Amino acid sequence: MKWEDNPASIQRLETYKRILTEYGIAVEEDRIHYGDFWKVSARLAIDKWLSDPNDIPEAIVCANDYMAMS
Repeated sequence: MKWEDNPASIQRLETYKRILTEYGIAVEEDRIHYGDFWKVSARLAIDKWLSDPNDIPEAIVCANDYMAMS
């Protein structure tokens, strides 16, 4: 199942974007990694975000606990 077909994924992404907007934080689409709730996807996202030492994120929001622990 692709994330686009998963109601939980859609709801979590919409909530993430809504909260950022409510707090005046820009939604940077290029910083959103579309995964599958598993550790391999989490690892790919982390590798991408940490690849540029001059552009390290201040925070990382995960879709679920499994990805966060991975």
